[in-house]
Amino acid sequence: MTNVKYRLITIALLIVASVWALFPRTVVERVKRNGVTVLDTVTRVPLKLGLDLQGGMHLALEVDESKGVVANKAEALDRALKVVRTRIDEFGVSEPIVQKVGNDRIIVELPGIDDRERAADIVQKAAFLQFQITDKTQAFEKIVPRLDAILKEKGIVAAGRTGDTTKAAGTALTGLFASGDTTKKGTAGAAKSDTATAVTGPFATKVAKAPGGDPGMYMVAESDRDEIDAYLENPDIRAALPPGKQLKWGADTIVAGTKAYRGLYVLDARPIITGEYLTDAKPNTVPGEGTIVEFE
Repeated sequence: MTNVKYRLITIALLIVASVWALFPRTVVERVKRNGVTVLDTVTRVPLKLGLDLQGGMHLALEVDESKGVVANKAEALDRALKVVRTRIDEFGVSEPIVQKVGNDRIIVELPGIDDRERAADIVQKAAFLQFQITDKTQAFEKIVPRLDAILKEKGIVAAGRTGDTTKAAGTALTGLFASGDTTKKGTAGAAKSDTATAVTGPFATKVAKAPGGDPGMYMVAESDRDEIDAYLENPDIRAALPPGKQLKWGADTIVAGTKAYRGLYVLDARPIITGEYLTDAKPNTVPGEGTIVEFE
């Protein structure tokens, strides 16, 4: 009788522990750079639901041998696995599953995905390496007033935004990355007037120069990224962008103070070199410079 009692108590404790592990809770995560804690973030860990509970996509990818036998199939599969994982991370899927099955297949499960065509395109598109030069002509800065004017004239508002789009978040970003006086020599009244005229729209207030003044690199608060991205997808805005240039988001975020920022790069549309002309390209880390790519 005593043994049965202990078993029931053990089973009850295991059930309680299982429920506690599954129950949504708040977790504090500390982000570190160079061994120094720079930001504490509070993350809500939800109940994890798989494809059977919330739906989604199940993809099976195989090595394509229709044009001939692949020499190093295992190595090719490992490379493809890394590429797919990177793409899924950029897609922003919650709790994805990307794993290798056997010697010639990769299984991808994307819970909660509704846009199946976009997800399949991201996973299956061909990978290629190319190098593009960042813009040194300040072409984007020159057309920012025009972009904000278009938003105002057309009454364009990003999804989920209403009313005035130039709130304090943009002002804080500008103040954080501004360096010195942004006006030319002149009267105090003229300087104030110029500043008030320039900072009037979301592009002027929420897109700022990167720290250090790197050419062609700008910063946007992570909380404003979706809004700016929505504006950049608008046909009227795209038509007004500098010809021969491309705008692309950086893969990493930069933490400053208590906020995270995303890099926005203005690039020459024409690559200076592509993977077609490279052999034996590999990443390497150089002290003081960060990650570089060595190639022949």
